[in-house]
Amino acid sequence: MSMTRQLLLVITLLFVAMFAGTFTISVDNVRHFLNEQLRTHAQDTATSLGLSLSPHLAEGDMVTTARMIDAIYDSGYYHVIRLESVGGEVLIERVNDRQFEDVPGWFVDLVPLQTPLARAVVMDGWKQAGWVSVSSHPGYAYAELWRNTEQMFGLFVAATLLALLLGLLALRYVLRPLRAMERQADAICRQEYVEVTRIPRARELKRAVEAMNRMVAKIRQTFRDHVELADRLRQQAFHDSLTGLGNRRYFDDHLQRLLTAGEGANHGGLMLIELRELGEFNQRHGYEAGDRLLKSAAAILSACGDQHKELLLARIGGADFAVLAPDTTEAELEALAEELSHAMLELHADTDVDDGEAVHIGVAAWSPGDAPETVLSRADVALRQAQSSGARAWQLYREGDGDDRGAIGWQQFLASTLRDENIVLYAQPVMPVMDGDAPLHQEILLRIPAGNGAPLPAGLFMPMAERFGLGRAFDKLVISSLFRYIRAGAAGTYAVNISSGALHDAAFFDWLCREIGADRTFAAQLVFEFPEFAVVSNLDMAREVTERLNALGCRCSIDHFGRGFASFSYLCSLSLHCVKVDGVYTRNIHDDADKHFFMQALTRTLHGIDIRVVAENVEDERERAAMAELGVDAVQGYLLGEPVELIRN
Repeated sequence: MSMTRQLLLVITLLFVAMFAGTFTISVDNVRHFLNEQLRTHAQDTATSLGLSLSPHLAEGDMVTTARMIDAIYDSGYYHVIRLESVGGEVLIERVNDRQFEDVPGWFVDLVPLQTPLARAVVMDGWKQAGWVSVSSHPGYAYAELWRNTEQMFGLFVAATLLALLLGLLALRYVLRPLRAMERQADAICRQEYVEVTRIPRARELKRAVEAMNRMVAKIRQTFRDHVELADRLRQQAFHDSLTGLGNRRYFDDHLQRLLTAGEGANHGGLMLIELRELGEFNQRHGYEAGDRLLKSAAAILSACGDQHKELLLARIGGADFAVLAPDTTEAELEALAEELSHAMLELHADTDVDDGEAVHIGVAAWSPGDAPETVLSRADVALRQAQSSGARAWQLYREGDGDDRGAIGWQQFLASTLRDENIVLYAQPVMPVMDGDAPLHQEILLRIPAGNGAPLPAGLFMPMAERFGLGRAFDKLVISSLFRYIRAGAAGTYAVNISSGALHDAAFFDWLCREIGADRTFAAQLVFEFPEFAVVSNLDMAREVTERLNALGCRCSIDHFGRGFASFSYLCSLSLHCVKVDGVYTRNIHDDADKHFFMQALTRTLHGIDIRVVAENVEDERERAAMAELGVDAVQGYLLGEPVELIRN
């Protein structure tokens, strides 16, 4: 029960107690007064009537005597009027048994009034002729007492309601700072740090509000410090300080992850970009000019990366840059290389670069199963071919990517897959690092049957589906299939990946929220995962989506967390259940102090805002042990469970 209701209840009980006491005392006083009035009224009437009847009774005029008694009796104020002889014989008796219907019987029983029988002597000269007895009728007294009680009760009810209304208004005003503090505490749980600006005047509440504000400021600063530490550790380990791009370690780790990511392995490409004869340029123009040249080249690459969010950019040597382009076909690699080649013409406008210090680009495509050193070798061969072709040349290493469908073939294949709903859903467990055999949840993995061969993983066809605008249709098909499976009685919690295109589609989430809202009994079994680059690129939409899904009872997560260089501070504005840290930070973490320190700082930061940490691509027992030591909540990888078929349409 809220404090306001408790205080109002106390006020009500106090008023009831006060009324009960006041009513009891008042009724008792009135009852004593009425009892005395009834007694004296009866006695006065008996005395007066005895004197009035004496001469008529002495003459034996019973008719006049009876008329005098009737005249008094007919007034209705008397219950009994009786005339008796000296010997006790009843000569005349009048009894009034009238009932007052306006007075309830329970009230008469609750408040008894005494109606004693008053007696007076009737004289015959100097002799006693008889007795006259009179008792007052209590009906009028009860009617008056009942009317007085009703008025008191009405006044009490009105006073109580008025007091409750005034008390409620006063409490709302006085307790407003407490409600603000409650909202402040709820905001902290949502990773929002707001301060109460209206400070109350009451000293106790003022101190409490100021203490809460200090605590919020401290928590906010602590979170910022942790975020800055995690960002700084990541920058030191994976960031090139001169250009702002990734460094050689960043490049090597991401290339390794992209080519050995299991379910995430797909087609893509590598570009090696080299600025020729940087050493001679430095000797002619100075090292500061050389640094400006490298920064200009990095700025051009970053601008290209802003247009293509999936690109991973790195400086891998003195004047050597690399671009990783996952989910990219050979034709798209050629278009991207041509775009970069033209963009690098800006170097001539900003620096003293001539054709002798031209930019060359070597491009190599990769397919699932290719080794990192093989892809690097192909790109290096293509780079040497470009250098022999003249200034600002680029060259693609020609070797088939294993896909003979072509764009039209892919589009027709994916459209028919959607039309026939020909998909298979696999599930891979996300297991707690510490004790417990039950998975935290199971991630749903989409595959397409491929004849007699192994099903095609989503990493192979979803990039093509996105390009043809079919990504959201596949998301709907996966979600609908999973909903049918859960409604059939399936237990457990399931994580569903939402494509980047769907995250930016308000109509898609209107559909999703309607589907969940129609039957919210299984909402707690759903976790929706969003790719980090899509979240960062449209943070307002991501915030709205996570709030809507959380309101329905679902949970949300970030997938491939930490792949880019965005600051982690955006996390405090999202309602997240967990984040799945990209495999580049988990691979060989037991042998890498930088990764170890980074994961430690990241885990502490996320736990500080009540977000669970999941490490993906954990394939070695030493990696799992390192995650347990760092306090990571759960891990995912073939070490703890391979994907198994769950649903086949």
